[in-house]
Amino acid sequence: MIGEEIRQARLAKGLTLDEVANATKIRALVIDSMENGDFSPCGGRVYARGQIRGLAVYFGVEPHAWLEEFDTQFPDEG
Repeated sequence: MIGEEIRQARLAKGLTLDEVANATKIRALVIDSMENGDFSPCGGRVYARGQIRGLAVYFGVEPHAWLEEFDTQFPDEG
């Protein structure tokens, strides 16, 4: 699940939510929600994908893999 992958990447770097938030300019509350599989605080699908991409780059993960997993888990219904 994409949320768990985000959490594991953060923990592998030994970073707190606040540290990631300060570095990425994504609110800690949003990151925490994402880690728990809730992407509604992201502000919509386009924003969620952008935030996932930003986190992947920050953590040194290939963004395409995370975006593909997000799209599989949460298919675009529009």
